[in-house]
Amino acid sequence: MSVAQFASLIGVHPRSVSNHAASGAVPQTYAAIAVLMGDAADRAIDFKEALERFGLRMIKGRADGRNVRHIDDYVRARRTRSDGR
Repeated sequence: MSVAQFASLIGVHPRSVSNHAASGAVPQTYAAIAVLMGDAADRAIDFKEALERFGLRMIKGRADGRNVRHIDDYVRARRTRSDGR
């Protein structure tokens, strides 16, 4: 996955991710997401498919935080999972 794709997934500008290269460290949230995605890939789990079940999709060319389509589906799915419905 490229820096631009990762940035699109988490809704930030690609420079926001790549600027951390100079410091040699990334925010813990970026690291946690990357570790979980890598672990899913190691287990042959398509993380993109899992995210899409909740309405989260990477959109090419969008890294401004508006990369979630069908937010109502996402909210409804979250409620269903937490309510046990």
